[in-house]
Amino acid sequence: MIHNVFNKHKKEAAATLIFVTVLIMLLIVKMPVSQAVVQIQFDQFYENREVKIHYTPKGSSQENVITETTGSNQVASFINEEYYQLDSLEIEYDSESQDDAINQMLFSFRGKVNGEIKENEIYEGAEVQYNTGVASVKLSETGLSEYNKIFTDDWRLKVELGSIFLAVYVFFLLRHLPMAYWRRFGGKGLFIFVAVTLYCVVSLISFKELNHSASRQNLYIKSSKVSDKLEVDEKYKQSFTGKEDIQGVSVKCGTYGANLTGNYVFRLYQGEEQQPILTKTVSGSILKDNAFHDIYFDEIDIQEGQTYYFSITSEQYYDGESLSLYMGDGDIYQGGQVYVDGSSVNEDIVFQTLGAGPNRFLIVWGCFT
Repeated sequence: MIHNVFNKHKKEAAATLIFVTVLIMLLIVKMPVSQAVVQIQFDQFYENREVKIHYTPKGSSQENVITETTGSNQVASFINEEYYQLDSLEIEYDSESQDDAINQMLFSFRGKVNGEIKENEIYEGAEVQYNTGVASVKLSETGLSEYNKIFTDDWRLKVELGSIFLAVYVFFLLRHLPMAYWRRFGGKGLFIFVAVTLYCVVSLISFKELNHSASRQNLYIKSSKVSDKLEVDEKYKQSFTGKEDIQGVSVKCGTYGANLTGNYVFRLYQGEEQQPILTKTVSGSILKDNAFHDIYFDEIDIQEGQTYYFSITSEQYYDGESLSLYMGDGDIYQGGQVYVDGSSVNEDIVFQTLGAGPNRFLIVWGCFT
């Protein structure tokens, strides 16, 4: 009986064998890590904290040092492949007391948190020193092993690939359903069913996006790093040149995979005016990690050729919550630049401009529906 069933469903059996083989390979094979960001969080706030990361790549005898400066209780940085496997890792940072410890290290790959090392794992067996104003932590073999383990495999990538193979596998198993429906109800019934289903799906999507649809101008600012955590003060200001059809901007934000609960304030300035011409409060709950967020200027008329500035700040200090902006190296956007603490730098915030909308196709579709 089993033999007859197998002969009748040879293709399904072969597909199942391939699917199981792929799953086993995903479990065994190590997926390469890419677009890695490390975030170090401290127990206490320290203004203009300097953090030095001393590391020795695996198999190397040369120690390297990277220096970062932050104005909050955490620091984040993109890291390249030589960080992925280490023989030693020491974190040296400005500190006002011995109680100012590192409470965790978060690691994000491709915009998603892929692992963390908690405070007890960081300090277990670690070499800890504190001199006047400076503290240092050198990870023990246990902490270093945990670090190297995180960078050995990208499990989120495995889940994504496994989901794709699962969808293909299920589609293959159900491939006979349309023909069965055809034989049961005829071609006309099947066509009407598919057409109505597609129309309903597209209509729902159209209505959902109708109020927020607009043309976008890609400014081709490539992400190369992230800013410090956004605080109450306006540390980052981006200028741009006005065009009559600009109705908003879309800014790329990073939350390090966390769900935010606080509020953040967007301000728009015209020329050298000290007071913003537009202030909007944005709930952190709608901000997604490694994604653009649209901010519209409402009734503000943007003048052609006029210089404008925008900034995003935290409404208040939020402990354990971090929102950063993606930054691009070099003056890619010729119509403006970013100002850090009032001084212009050769960088840009990663953003796009939103043109006049909404999309005409969606309006016609909505009216027709």
